[in-house]
Amino acid sequence: MPPYYKTWMDQKLMGTARTRQPTTQSSHTFTSSINLDEDNDEMNTGKTLEIPIGKKAEKEKLKKKKRKSCDDVVPILSSQLDEIKEEKRRMHEEKKECMRVALEEQRELMRIASEERRELIRIKEEKNELQVATMS
Repeated sequence: MPPYYKTWMDQKLMGTARTRQPTTQSSHTFTSSINLDEDNDEMNTGKTLEIPIGKKAEKEKLKKKKRKSCDDVVPILSSQLDEIKEEKRRMHEEKKECMRVALEEQRELMRIASEERRELIRIKEEKNELQVATMS
């Protein structure tokens, strides 16, 4: 049992923090009013009183709590990142599809324009042949 355990128990059972006792009370009456026997009813109720932790331990506990809260955030951020990546991939696929459709339309327009040019050239040649045939 740590050396300060009795003092701590006294304070815990009395419900006081380190406060000075009135000068009218003697230390003899104070210690006699508390039963520190191991068979104390409060000790046998199943409630174990915890000794307050020191500053180092408290800081370590806070660090662990912060670390745990950061660990809780990681899966959330990871899932959000996955969603963003999936959305970006989907948008890329849509853009690719739009570009493919536009390219096909452009090729079709170029083919039609080429056919029209050939048709115009053929018509002009026929017209020239008719003019040559009518002149002779």
